[in-house]
Order: sequence, then structure tokens, then C-alpha cells
Amino acid sequence: QQGSLRAGHGHMLTAKDRKTYSLGDPVSQRQIDRWFAADTQKAWDIASRQAREIGAPAAVAALFAMVYQNGETWHLKHKNTWRYMRQNNWQAAAAEAEDSLWFRQTPVRVRDFQRELQKICSS
Repeated sequence: QQGSLRAGHGHMLTAKDRKTYSLGDPVSQRQIDRWFAADTQKAWDIASRQAREIGAPAAVAALFAMVYQNGETWHLKHKNTWRYMRQNNWQAAAAEAEDSLWFRQTPVRVRDFQRELQKICSS
């Protein structure tokens, strides 16, 4: 979410974290590593669930990239991309992702997402 405090590898500080850390406070590498491990596991779990939901286990890596950056409810903002993924229309989902604020802000991450979708097409 825009305007929220982040630290480490993009970890969004929770209310509990904000009791310990304020804007500009140093964060130990150990804490950053803990957040990263927890955040990536959570994103993987959500991506795995969403891949099962659309009946496409091969989509978990693409979904992981999307969930990690955009959160669990990414599909509420990227409705067409989600619709195409539910239809297993990977080409259309990849193209649709480019027509977004996400692409304008972080094109490299969208390209990573598209690459993962292309792998599904070629498998």
C-alpha cells in the first residue's frame, strides 16, 4: 500500500512493527532476514492457494511474484489479468499486466511476471 512504512526487502511494517520502528530507524540484518523469510513464505502460501483455485499449479511462480509485490488481494485491482489466468489464457494475462499502473511503476517486476506466464505456455 502506498504511504505505508516499509523496510528490508519491501516488508510493510505492521502495527506491531511500528511500535518498535519509526521512519528512519535502523533495522538489523537479522530482523530483515526474518521478515523476508516470513513474507516470502506467506506470499508462496497465498500463491499456491490461488494457483489451486484456478486449477493451474504451474502458475504458482507467476502468482508468487504478483502476491509478493501487490498483496493477497492483487486480483481485485488486476481483474482482467486474474480473469485471463482463471481461463488459463496466459498470453492475454501477460499482455493485460502491461496495461497497468503496476507496469508503469515497476516494469521489471511485470516482465518477471510475464516471463513466468510464458513458461506455462511453453510447458
